[in-house]
Amino acid sequence: MLEDELDICQMHPNYILVSKDELHRQLWNYSNQGTLLRILTFGENHPRFTEWLTAECINLQTLSSLVYPTQSSKMMPVYNEKATKLSAIEYEWKVFDPYCENEVECRSMLNRIYEEEQLDTSQITGDIVVRVFEKFCAVKRYILPMLENTKEYAYASFFRHIILYVVRNEEYPDFPVLSSYAYPDMPGMSECEIDFY
Repeated sequence: MLEDELDICQMHPNYILVSKDELHRQLWNYSNQGTLLRILTFGENHPRFTEWLTAECINLQTLSSLVYPTQSSKMMPVYNEKATKLSAIEYEWKVFDPYCENEVECRSMLNRIYEEEQLDTSQITGDIVVRVFEKFCAVKRYILPMLENTKEYAYASFFRHIILYVVRNEEYPDFPVLSSYAYPDMPGMSECEIDFY
């Protein structure tokens, strides 16, 4: 990271400035962990549930904070321009789809998870695959707009609420608003209003 970029991060602590290559590396690292599927597969009864949930929220919080510099002219240094976040569809392609784009991939991931947990993979029925994949799609639908949102960044508690909501329920309305939970503003924008001048 350039020294000038480091200064920018100190000026704007709400976001973590990285190169676009580093952003893609972080997204790839996340998609290879598969922690979300463990949470949705085993639920709150698993002894490591709280550990997995905390790790997942921290990871999602980090992803939602990452921005990368852009430039409109090759004559301008990158740190004199705005920072940008990926669009929701790009987050979907790079964060969620790489390991669970459909039920076939979901079954494959469940096989891997069961083997790592030293469980009998023959217990993975079609109903389990469908249930886990439906929960995965619900979490993805709720979280994607938050990843691209540029107005907010401190989303860890919202991520936790969403994941717990999906774990505990079998139906997933468009906006799961509870009395103790205000769903965050999710504007259809994908550019950070951070002025680097």
